Amino acid sequence: MKSIIRLIIRGVPPYLFFSRGRSDAGYSIIIKKASQNKNFSGCLLVDPAGGRVLHTSDGKGFTGKQIELRRRWAKYVASPYFEASGDGAFMKEQLIDGRRITDLDKRDQFLVMKQVFYYHRELMAESMGDSEEAIERIMPNGNVELIPESIRRHFTDKEWIRRVRDLPLSISIADPHINNIIVDDKDCANVIDVFPMRWNPCYRDAMAFLWYRPSGSIGNLEYLIESYFDGKYDDEIDEMIKKAGQNWTVTSETRKALMAMSIALVAADYFPRKESLDGRYTRLFLSMLSRSDVLKRELCE
Repeated sequence: MKSIIRLIIRGVPPYLFFSRGRSDAGYSIIIKKASQNKNFSGCLLVDPAGGRVLHTSDGKGFTGKQIELRRRWAKYVASPYFEASGDGAFMKEQLIDGRRITDLDKRDQFLVMKQVFYYHRELMAESMGDSEEAIERIMPNGNVELIPESIRRHFTDKEWIRRVRDLPLSISIADPHINNIIVDDKDCANVIDVFPMRWNPCYRDAMAFLWYRPSGSIGNLEYLIESYFDGKYDDEIDEMIKKAGQNWTVTSETRKALMAMSIALVAADYFPRKESLDGRYTRLFLSMLSRSDVLKRELCE
């Protein structure tokens, strides 16, 4: 039971215990979300006996659009089973107990990440449009001066920018970081903590899962980043590009450029909008480069 509680706390931050003890409904733990979010608010109720997590909202709940995106996304990506009422006022979600990818050896880490890239390759079935607005978010009016100088070269090739601008959008989760992959007892990679969902360039989430960790050391995850730069995920990325109707394939240089682009996309979306865009870039880029010798070598040298 203690391991389940730890998993919940790690998997859905920032939650704060505000009540303990069994309720009339038989749920022994109640957790209150401390932050405000228009797509995710209210309480989580945990039923240890049934292995379920239930979400009840304060009336705003999950929007219908969010629920529909989750359903479409879950057709291709392994994730907790969920049910939701039509207006989002009530949600029931499966509780998955398992291992973090950081708990695995290198071979199993690689196999899990191959699963994740496969999911996003298949998710191309739900792709649409192009990435023009996303590129505008990270380089308003084409201003590359906002990008940290050490990696700016990956954003200056106009032909490359045209290629990625033409790539479609896929359904994307809020927080595609490495701690949100749970490996169950069948060795299946499950993606958790997905709301709010949105549309992002088709490569963004798969790439972010390789490198993004909100805090702490990269540690044994350097192997995954090294594997990417060695081309071990090229088959899945090439298939994504093919499904997008484009006829180019990944090279050593485009691997680096895609990685840099994914970091820029996460920085533009994730950090508080009150912080300047170049400030967000500097904070995330410098943080990741200081923790990963592989990223520093491949993107800056």
